[in-house]
Formats: sequence, structure tokens, C-alpha cells
Amino acid sequence: YNDPNRYEEALITPDKFQYYERHHVRRLDNGKWSVRGNSVNVAAAIDFAFSKGAKSDYTAIVIVGVDADGNYYILDADRFKTDRIEVMYEHLRALYAKWEFRKIRMEMTVAQATVAKELRDQYIKRDGLSLSVDEYYPNKRDGDKQERIAAVLAPRYANLAMWHFRGGHIQNLEDELVQKFPIHDDLSDALCNAVSIAQQPIKRNERASNVVNFAGHSRFGGV
Repeated sequence: YNDPNRYEEALITPDKFQYYERHHVRRLDNGKWSVRGNSVNVAAAIDFAFSKGAKSDYTAIVIVGVDADGNYYILDADRFKTDRIEVMYEHLRALYAKWEFRKIRMEMTVAQATVAKELRDQYIKRDGLSLSVDEYYPNKRDGDKQERIAAVLAPRYANLAMWHFRGGHIQNLEDELVQKFPIHDDLSDALCNAVSIAQQPIKRNERASNVVNFAGHSRFGGV
């Protein structure tokens, strides 16, 4: 009765989890990606941690793709414990080489800003990656992590617009999402930030007709 993480009280419940098959993810000839036949724009986010203790947080990286209908697909998720920036970069670069995302959000809290800036300036720029860093400075209006997750992720799960794959770190992510007070929140926080910066592709309208209709003059005719 005193369980602070009862599923009935969670903002996101397991019945809202939807799954796609990994073989439905395809690389298109133009270098972009598609999921279930729909072209997606890809974005990423990283949530930093700084120690490797048994109870310390993980560093987490999440990659998402969004299609023109507003469906968000978790394409990849990675988490690990390290206090070395070069190890963070190795994980980041491996995912970049795989997905070639062009934008990644890094949260610039007081504790994280130094690591984020060094990762950007000393590693990403050094290697010439075509990667734009979205610097996110949370403020009081954004609320804490759980409030931001409630604002960004909960409505999308309620509308069945979020899609998971099976395996990897997805089970850890789902455990974080359904708990009100999870032990770790790094994957869910990275997912929240990736979804926040992912931009939907513009829907292509049906091909316009090249026929122009003119109204005739009501009295004299002609156009």
C-alpha cells in the first residue's frame, strides 16, 4: 500500500507501449531513414552522469525518429557508467556513425555544462562531425525532470504516438517511464529531450494541377 511506484498512479502506463519491428527501419537512397515505410527525421539527446559507483546515474543517449504524422520511433538507446569524457564520446560517435543524426541536445545544468562544452569543443569539433549541439538550459518554468517528462512524453503516449522496439535498453526505459519515482531517470530524460527537438517532416501535398480555371465575363463572355 505504500509503494511509491504503483502503476495505477503512473502518468505513463504499460498499455500505452507500442512496438515496431526493427526490420521495418530502412535507409533510403537519399541518406535518410524510414520506419514502416514513412520517412523520418532523426534527432538525439544525451544525459550526462559523472561517476561509476553502484548507485550513481548512467550516462544515456537516445535516438528518435519522427514521421510527418507525428509518430515518434525510438531508434536506439544506450546507457553506461563512466566519469571519462572520452568514453562518452566513443559511445556518441558510434551512434552517430550508425544513424548520422544532425542534431543532439545536451542539457546544460550547472553540473553538466562543463562536460557538455568539452565534449562539443574538444571532441565533436575536433573530428569535424556534422553535428549541431542544441544547448538546453532548464529553468524554473520548465519544472523538474519529472514535470518535463509529464509535459512532453505523457501526452504523446496517451495519444499512442510513441513506438518502441524490443530488446536492448528498452526494458530499462520502460521501467523508468512507469515509475513515479524511479531509481534512475537518465533514459527517460534523454528520450524527453530527443523528442523535444525532433522536427516532423513536412507532408508532401498531392501534385498540383497545371490547369488554371478562368471565370468568363458574365455579360460579354471571354476571359
